[in-house]
Amino acid sequence: MALLALSLMTPSANADDKADIKSLYKKVSAALKNRDMKTVMSTSTADFKYRENGQVMDAKQTEEVMNKQFNTFKSVEEAVVIPEKIEIKGKTAIVQSLTKMLSTIGDQKDKSKSHKISTIGGTKDTLVKEKDGWKFKMIETTS
Repeated sequence: MALLALSLMTPSANADDKADIKSLYKKVSAALKNRDMKTVMSTSTADFKYRENGQVMDAKQTEEVMNKQFNTFKSVEEAVVIPEKIEIKGKTAIVQSLTKMLSTIGDQKDKSKSHKISTIGGTKDTLVKEKDGWKFKMIETTS
């Protein structure tokens, strides 16, 4: 009987976790659009890592790079991170996500001109469930 009760609870707990993860991605999307690095970084673990093209950065390095990028933007018209596939095993989740951004940057030579930049990229995100909710432990670019 206890096993039956546990098996009935698992899909609901999994559904709640998926909803929480989707909510986390909405929070990150809004923070990216607002160039709010404090909120972006609050969604990661203390030992967070970011891997791109074989190079690995920790949380501090990632924040520095993102701040430099954001400082080149005049505006961010769109920023959305979409969790396309979520697999949860206990307190770990692997998420295949897609990030879309549209921003405006100033021309380096002619300050009166600006350029629209559109980026789309995929990542494999490893999340862990901590006492205060789901957090990003590792983000690895896939495209």
